[in-house]
Amino acid sequence: MHLPRGLILLIVSWLVQLMQVEARPELGVPGPVEASGTLDTTTDLLFSQFQQLTSLLNIPLVSSSSKLSALLVPLQSLADAFGSAGQTFATTMWTAIDRESNLEATYQPVITALNTLQMMRENVLQETLDALETAHASTLVDQLTDLFRITNLTINNITGALLQLIGSLTTVQTGAEVQTSLVRLVNTAIRKLVSDVALLNYTIRSAAEGIRQADQFLLELSYAVGNATEATTLALQRFHNKLNQFTEAIESDASCLLQGYEGFEATVQCTLDHLHDNSSEGCVLQSTADTLVQIVTSDFDRMVCVVKEHYESLGDRIELRELLQDGYDAILELGNLLAQSTSGNGPYAILCHKTYASRILALAPRLSDGVSLCLRSEGKRLKSLQSSFEHLLPTVLYDVEELLPSLEVCSRQPADEQEACICEVGELFERLASRTTSKLQLIEQLSYLETNASEDRLKACVLQTTYTVLGEQLARLTRDVQECATSGPNCSQYAVGHLDCDAHPEYPSSISAE
Repeated sequence: MHLPRGLILLIVSWLVQLMQVEARPELGVPGPVEASGTLDTTTDLLFSQFQQLTSLLNIPLVSSSSKLSALLVPLQSLADAFGSAGQTFATTMWTAIDRESNLEATYQPVITALNTLQMMRENVLQETLDALETAHASTLVDQLTDLFRITNLTINNITGALLQLIGSLTTVQTGAEVQTSLVRLVNTAIRKLVSDVALLNYTIRSAAEGIRQADQFLLELSYAVGNATEATTLALQRFHNKLNQFTEAIESDASCLLQGYEGFEATVQCTLDHLHDNSSEGCVLQSTADTLVQIVTSDFDRMVCVVKEHYESLGDRIELRELLQDGYDAILELGNLLAQSTSGNGPYAILCHKTYASRILALAPRLSDGVSLCLRSEGKRLKSLQSSFEHLLPTVLYDVEELLPSLEVCSRQPADEQEACICEVGELFERLASRTTSKLQLIEQLSYLETNASEDRLKACVLQTTYTVLGEQLARLTRDVQECATSGPNCSQYAVGHLDCDAHPEYPSSISAE
């Protein structure tokens, strides 16, 4: 029986390919090794895990926190060094799996790469742990210490398994003679390292997420405090503007009132000169008229100046920036405390952040809004007081405005009756002059008392606001944030929405490499 020529060629081609597959060198010996495919897959997984490690901490910090930078930099250095060394080991394993050469040339790079991984604990890890201790990340220090202790044991197991395999390979001629159990032993050890690195990746990824959230939170808090400071400054500026408007309005009203008394002194003196010629009582009336003339000139001006000085002084005394800056600094300090907790990779880090971040962000605008409300309320009282002064100022001149008509009446009286008229007018206006002088003094005293009262009201209002926001809320939040790191959020006081306060997140005991 003769086979078709085409079928014969197909069989020959297949046999050639089969011989080539069988001749493929693996693990430093000629021909295929039965378990090398599984080892190759596991090594590929290992390379992938180490590759992930080097990319987890590529976080551009957006805040100006030196503490987060002090935490991120050593972690990044550790991840880069360990990830790079791990990729080198995985690469040398690939080469060894697919290579036929003398055993020393095949496995010397593998052992060297393993030694480099082994030395990570002494060369890089300790420096990282020291830096993290300085950054107050003790939880992360404990986690990394445990993880690298476990990883170190796994690397030791890989080294031991490889040495057994190398020792076995010295006695074989082909891949078919390799003890499969030794290859599987190496595969199992490397697979354990895959799980260890996966757990390290999880820990680093959690830390990276904490750092990212803390960084974003500090940026938002900085904006919140900046906006609150600006809002407080604007509120103070508006209050000072109202004080300026008040003093300008008083000065303007006084100027308008006194315009009606231009030439008053000359007219009064002319009338008095005429009356002096006909009365011996002229001297009494003269001194009284002089007093009244002084009231509508220098005394009234002096009173207005005193009132202005009182309210200008009030503007100088209402300086809240230093007091509020202390409050804003305390809020920033609390924010840094939460950021430290969030970036520390503790079991409750993210839960605590979600519970307290928004509440801390609300403190600065709450403080600013409270102070702005105090200033706005006092500004309304100032407006009402301005209206009162505008009605009060004309009453000072009520006592003066009838002097000239009265003098003119006396001047028109018959000569024998002028003396009696002058006596009566002099006595009446003498009393009026005394009372008008008292009015001026009372207005000055009123402005003094009212500005002091305004200052005290403002201070009391601001004190109440700062005590409520800083003395109560900030103090409680500070205490709760400190306790949250070890005990979880205080769910009796805070609602955390969809978060389960009874849940205790733990790091997984194992993670699938796939």
